[in-house]
Amino acid sequence: MIAAAKTQANASMSQANTSKIAVSTERESAAIARQVYEASQTAKVFFKTTKWREKPTAPNTHVLVDFIESNAGATAYGVTSEFNTVIKPISFQGLLPCNNTFIDKGGEAPLEPGADQTLVGDLGYTLSEQGEKDIGNGALLFLVYGHVWWNDGLGRKSSFSFCRTYAKSIYPLMAICPETIKVPDCTKH
Repeated sequence: MIAAAKTQANASMSQANTSKIAVSTERESAAIARQVYEASQTAKVFFKTTKWREKPTAPNTHVLVDFIESNAGATAYGVTSEFNTVIKPISFQGLLPCNNTFIDKGGEAPLEPGADQTLVGDLGYTLSEQGEKDIGNGALLFLVYGHVWWNDGLGRKSSFSFCRTYAKSIYPLMAICPETIKVPDCTKH
C-alpha cells in the first residue's frame, strides 16, 4: 500500500510539472504573438528620393525641392515633416539653427504600406549672386534639414531627422550632409 501511494504521488507530481510547463509555454506563445502583432503594426517611413526642382539661383526667392517619402511597413498616420534651410561655410560643424521653418502635414490620408507621397518644399530662401556662385563652386553649403514624424497603427510615435545639401556633381539629386552636422528639433513636436 505504501508503494502504491508513492506511485500515485509521483504521478501527481509529474502531472503538476507538465501543467506548469504547459502554462509557461502558453505565456511565452502569447508574448511572442503580441510581439509579432506589434511589429506588424510598425510603419517604416523613409525618403526614397530627394532632389532639387531647379538649381538654387539668385535672386530666386522660391527654391523648390521634392522629397519623396515612402512606407515599407504598416500604415503610417499623421505624417508631418519639418523643413529648415540655411547657408553655411563648407567647414561648418555642429548644431544647425532653427530658422526658415516650413511644416508639411502630409495631407489627411494615411501613408499606406508600399505607398509614396511627394512633399514639395518651398524653401523661401533668397540668394545673393555671390551666394549662388559660392554654392555652385562648393565654398558654401545650402542645407535643407528637419524631421519627419508619424504614428503607427497602435498610436506609437516614430521619427527620423534628415539633412541634405546642394552638390553640383549630383544635381538634381541632393547630397547627404556630413555626420558632423547635427539637426535640431525646431518644433518640439
